[in-house]
Amino acid sequence: MRKESNVVVLLRETLNQRKFVRSFEFVPGKHLGIGDMEKVAEKVSGLVDVVTVPENPLGNPGIDPILSLYALSEKMDFIGIPHLTPRDKNSLHLKSQGMSALKLGIRNFFVVYGDPIAQGQNSKEVRELDVVGTIKTLKESRLEFNGTSGSIEMNVGAAANPQRENEIQNIIRKQEAGADFFITQAIFDAESMKVQWIKERQHKIVAGFIPLKKKPQIDIMKRMGIRFSETVEKRLDNSDDIQNESSRIILEIFDDIKESISGIHIMPMGRTDLAKTILESV
Repeated sequence: MRKESNVVVLLRETLNQRKFVRSFEFVPGKHLGIGDMEKVAEKVSGLVDVVTVPENPLGNPGIDPILSLYALSEKMDFIGIPHLTPRDKNSLHLKSQGMSALKLGIRNFFVVYGDPIAQGQNSKEVRELDVVGTIKTLKESRLEFNGTSGSIEMNVGAAANPQRENEIQNIIRKQEAGADFFITQAIFDAESMKVQWIKERQHKIVAGFIPLKKKPQIDIMKRMGIRFSETVEKRLDNSDDIQNESSRIILEIFDDIKESISGIHIMPMGRTDLAKTILESV
């Protein structure tokens, strides 16, 4: 039996052991081979502590996040965090996923509600559990995998939306279920991260950012409930190069709020080069 590599050992490191994290979301391509993973590893290796992979993003079938992170771990050192959603599975399958990840050395998870299933997929949502139930069930999978010894840690994260007025109640419910850390939705308004509960929190909260590629994305995100400050929206509307302008805005917001957060999470929507530019500057 071969010895565990340093990479696999590193995968077992928990997010909460890092004081400040630099995180990056990667969506594997739907094609043979792992060439896309190798290219990502070349671009961001050494720049990130954490790589997350979404599960069936936008309600379309995708490459399994747990297997993707395990394959990517052969190319770079990072903490792998698969997204898991109750949309597509019951509690039995969820426990199986949790134990499979632990078996491969992945012990950090990010629970999300999940996008609606895309039109044309002819599929139905499962949703036996909500997000709170999913967090609890993942924690239970550790006990079933590990017996009662408690020697293997598991960290489960959840989404946070500081722009929602009653968000503190959602945070409390998720924490009571076992959530260990939070990653925010995309931030385009620094003031939304300066609310009292963030200042007084007892958990890690990582600020999420999406570098924009096209101006129509602004309206799409606003319909999703993402708030843009008046100044930021005006700058984006007047820009002839929205990709670079949005990257500059992200860095400015990050600089404004960095003392209040535990890390930065870039969701580049396929543009690894944009993520690299931002991460090189933080």
